[in-house]
Amino acid sequence: MSLANWTQTSQPRQHMSSELRDADVLVPPPEMAPIGIVRTKAMAVLLGPAGFGLMGPYGSIADVVVSIAGMGVGSSGVRQIAEAASSGDDKRIARTVTVLRRMAVLLGILGAGLLVVFCRQVSALTFGTDERAGVVALLSLVVLFRLVAAGQGGFNGVIDPHRSA
Repeated sequence: MSLANWTQTSQPRQHMSSELRDADVLVPPPEMAPIGIVRTKAMAVLLGPAGFGLMGPYGSIADVVVSIAGMGVGSSGVRQIAEAASSGDDKRIARTVTVLRRMAVLLGILGAGLLVVFCRQVSALTFGTDERAGVVALLSLVVLFRLVAAGQGGFNGVIDPHRSA
């Protein structure tokens, strides 16, 4: 079944609960598929077969470190901000957003620092050699930015971020 057919058949049904109908919003529109295809093709051409093949292990390293260092702050932050927003107290909302932002930056720095410190061990564990330790250390930037972005994403759609600044 193609993506276009799947999204057409996944339209909300009258007998579905509101939660199931709301989950349909998470399906990416079919017009986004060409962007991903072009991006992947460009990366394959720029990196070549060997470099493109290394994107998988590097992505996995970043995913694992982000999961460990993030400690679920992104998802728990959404819950905390929604709770604060439902109270209507602007000071509580601002305080919650500020704490979430600071925790995300702190955990991002911690995760990035630990990856830099243990880059040789991670490289040896992943690739069987520490020759790629430098590239693994560069992944610390990915970890930092992804954790900071997770902290920023906590209030999207819940409150106006400019109001809490």
